[in-house]
Amino acid sequence: CVRLLLIVIVVIIGATLLKLIMLGMSDNELASRPLLGVRRLAVKTIARVAIRLVLFCFGYVWISTSGKAASPAEAPVVVANHTCFIDAFILAMFFVPSAVAAGENLALPLIGSFVRAMQMITVSRGDPGSRTTVVDTIAMRSREQANAGWPQILLFPEGTTTNARALISFKPGAFMPGVPVQPCVVRFPRPAVGFHPGWVGDMS
Repeated sequence: CVRLLLIVIVVIIGATLLKLIMLGMSDNELASRPLLGVRRLAVKTIARVAIRLVLFCFGYVWISTSGKAASPAEAPVVVANHTCFIDAFILAMFFVPSAVAAGENLALPLIGSFVRAMQMITVSRGDPGSRTTVVDTIAMRSREQANAGWPQILLFPEGTTTNARALISFKPGAFMPGVPVQPCVVRFPRPAVGFHPGWVGDMS
């Protein structure tokens, strides 16, 4: 209960600050041009702190990394394996990227502020043409990254979660723009007590 309360407090504070940063900007503006300068720096800082605190509440006290991440200009697209919902939190903390999210998330209290501030690419499940728009948006943002300053785009090319024992076939969406990608691997240690967050048991 204490952890849940802390998460709620963190999300409320983070969403409120992000909403203040985006005052005066419409959804159309956020979808058509990147946040730059002080606004982008503030969004990255608030999002990273909020996500790290949420991960801490989930029990992730220490997260080790190896290798060097490419800059947005060097690799507009970030691709990673996908075992559970925690993957997205960890990668979001390091890259503060855009990702593809359901359009309904914009209307969610608090969460909608994070979706807007991180300039997520939204898809409408009820619109048959929405998927084509998403593909076009990913291509446009990734190709204009070096000059426009869009956030990196996070995609899970497997298209589903797995048990992390092996990779499955990749969907082509992350590679269709023909731009460099930053590959990432998220690994979870085998827990001495409890369950792996992907509910897959033994990861060896």
